[in-house]
Amino acid sequence: AESTYSQTKSSIISTCPAETMHLAVAAQSAILRVDLANQVSILKPIGQGGSANVYLGRWRGLICAVKVVNVHDTQRPDRCGPSLLDRAIMEAAVAASVGHRHVLATYHYDIKPMQEVVSQGGLQVEMANKASEDMFQLVLVQELCAMSLDQCMATGGLHCANSGLPLMDLVLPIMLHISAGLEHLHLKKIVHGDIKPG
Repeated sequence: AESTYSQTKSSIISTCPAETMHLAVAAQSAILRVDLANQVSILKPIGQGGSANVYLGRWRGLICAVKVVNVHDTQRPDRCGPSLLDRAIMEAAVAASVGHRHVLATYHYDIKPMQEVVSQGGLQVEMANKASEDMFQLVLVQELCAMSLDQCMATGGLHCANSGLPLMDLVLPIMLHISAGLEHLHLKKIVHGDIKPG
């Protein structure tokens, strides 16, 4: 039986060029290492909001923004509605499915149960915590912008240094881009909850 196996193996190798074999091995390796490919490296914190922290990160060699949201599975804003966890997963899936040049891209998302981090002799050890069984961590890997519109306005980037008046040749294209992104979302029946007139 072993000689038959060896003959079959050698006949397969002889009929497959080396390049084809390398491609097949690479493809199989990629399948086996999907989790590794989606690992995110956190580099430093860059922002904080009411329910989320945002970090500078690296994903598949790409510098990106990593938004981390802690979500409680049993909390329901509406008594009969979906839990906060269900809402967070739905929002992440919607964000990842929207592709438009004027909408912030979401490359990848993941959700996992939260773990208690315990320090033992200088090492950070993750341990399951019964108190946090209903707590989940949603990680969104998103496009990194050079700065927010708020930061741009605060640094005077949209105003003339001498007169203080808005630079309309910069302001108008930005407003058009925002409007185009919102129009794309609205055509998909998506309402952006964080857009404010001010």
